[in-house]
Amino acid sequence: MPSIPSIDSYYGSISESSPGDLSCGGRNDAAYISKSQFRSSSRPQMVSPSQLSSSSPDGVFTALTKRLSSFRGSLLGTHRPSLEMLVPTADSTLRQSSVTAATFNLVATIAGGGVLSLPLAFKSTGLLLGSFMTIMAALMSDFSLYILCSCARRTGASSYCEVARLTFGSGMECFITTVLFTTLAFFLIAYMVLTRDIWSTIFTFITGTTLTKGVAGEETILLGIMVLCVMPAMLQRSLHALRYNCYVSFASITVLCGSIIFRAYDKNIKMDDFFADIKWYTTSVTDILFALPLFVLSFLAAYNMLPVHCALVQPSRSRVRKVINGAITFCLILFYAFGIGGDMFAH
Repeated sequence: MPSIPSIDSYYGSISESSPGDLSCGGRNDAAYISKSQFRSSSRPQMVSPSQLSSSSPDGVFTALTKRLSSFRGSLLGTHRPSLEMLVPTADSTLRQSSVTAATFNLVATIAGGGVLSLPLAFKSTGLLLGSFMTIMAALMSDFSLYILCSCARRTGASSYCEVARLTFGSGMECFITTVLFTTLAFFLIAYMVLTRDIWSTIFTFITGTTLTKGVAGEETILLGIMVLCVMPAMLQRSLHALRYNCYVSFASITVLCGSIIFRAYDKNIKMDDFFADIKWYTTSVTDILFALPLFVLSFLAAYNMLPVHCALVQPSRSRVRKVINGAITFCLILFYAFGIGGDMFAH
């Protein structure tokens, strides 16, 4: 089995090359190679764009971006070329998502049932403090998602757990897998309860018949039917295949948000002392600690970021940033309106 060379050894070799030896021709450029080429026993050859072929059998492809290598390099003043590996390769037919499709795939991941808890978070912290915490949670999520993509591009990883394994070893991969399984299992349970309650209400509204409760009740049977209906979508292996579902889900949650805002406005428009009773901020540490995870976890999307990255066509760093920034911006506006509207309605 060929030995896996250290990426630092490549950095040392590349930094000694002349600018013309690097892709795009400069010391601040990113040098792109295939994952299989990096894992070969010999040093990959850095070639100019004119020598690269998109149909090359070993997966070499044209460099996509120019950038300084790292924050560490900029802080220490020692920049070095950035060696990156994209899996699948940039010209792979597996990459089918446009920036718009990838953005809404990520929005659908972020904008889940947790958005329903934001009015409670705003009620606990107050309008001003809640606004500040929402913006900070969005900024932290935006930065962390970009760093995750950077780690994947440095290591050739295509999933969150694979980044953990290549960075910290198999033990960390096992730990991250366990954490993700536990988290997503509870998410799934919460969604199933929510789905049962929503469709039971719809069924009762249409038929006028109240469904029986219990493990073997009619509500459980209805839930099972709904799960079978969405099973084909659950078995898709690519998020690109679910892009239309993402458009529908974003539209539905936007309609819900608009309805809450309208009802809040209709309820409070005739109040003369409305602004006098608004809670602007809280001084209670307990309330802040209670609301903090609600704000932060509402932007949770790390487990689906890399599948979105792997499906993006022409995955340059600028396009990846457009996807992340667009998704976080959409969700920030939506979540802020949801939290304020729900809080004002309760007010």
